[in-house]
Amino acid sequence: VVNQGEPLTWKCFEEIQKVLPPEKMFEQTEAGKIFESADEIILSPGIPTTLPILQPAIKKGVKIVSEVEFAARHIQIPMIAVT
Repeated sequence: VVNQGEPLTWKCFEEIQKVLPPEKMFEQTEAGKIFESADEIILSPGIPTTLPILQPAIKKGVKIVSEVEFAARHIQIPMIAVT
């Protein structure tokens, strides 16, 4: 999970902590470093690739795909996507 600011300051911290340990929560600047070392980044619809946090990863050649593209690779049946 990535959000702005230190995870302990997030309004939703207690709720997220019920399903995810704090070591899996990242402030945006930490996430940028993780993105740079990724093989691929899968973005939810509506998240632009122009976000500053993604630019270092893009410059390093990390592939960025949409959730629909990622799902289409792994579904072995005909798919109809409504966006």
